[in-house]
Amino acid sequence: MYDFRGFDELKLGQRLKVKGTPNADGSTFTALEIAAKEHKDISEVEGLVQAVDASGGRLRLVNRDFSVPDSAVIKDTMKTEIGLDGLKEGDVVKVKGAYEPGSPFLASKVKMKESMGFNIEEMQGCIDSIDIDSHRFEMIGVTILVTEKTSIEL
Repeated sequence: MYDFRGFDELKLGQRLKVKGTPNADGSTFTALEIAAKEHKDISEVEGLVQAVDASGGRLRLVNRDFSVPDSAVIKDTMKTEIGLDGLKEGDVVKVKGAYEPGSPFLASKVKMKESMGFNIEEMQGCIDSIDIDSHRFEMIGVTILVTEKTSIEL
């Protein structure tokens, strides 16, 4: 029997930071670390840029596509505003935006981050649903899988 200490303390609407690994189709994310965060109305996703479609206003990271409208503010590591075409595959970015269950994530800010030589993929948002029996929950339209190796600090 695995020990999922802390999982039963998760609550609907609670804001979490989850570090982990996305699966190939981007619909699930295996959590390595989960930590409680102060409530905000904005969601965040951080990871390596996998593809950029500047003309289509799309950015791919954590095996998911994100809409980046023309109104989004995009900054490089020097905090200079750039266009979506200023990003390239392999850049590390943090995408901030609005998410409501049933609607797509809509980016409002994209910020390049310094590469540390390794990649940690991370999501921050509020819990939309919890499945106690299967040790998983929904956040930002992604199913977060909690395993016996997941560290939970609430």
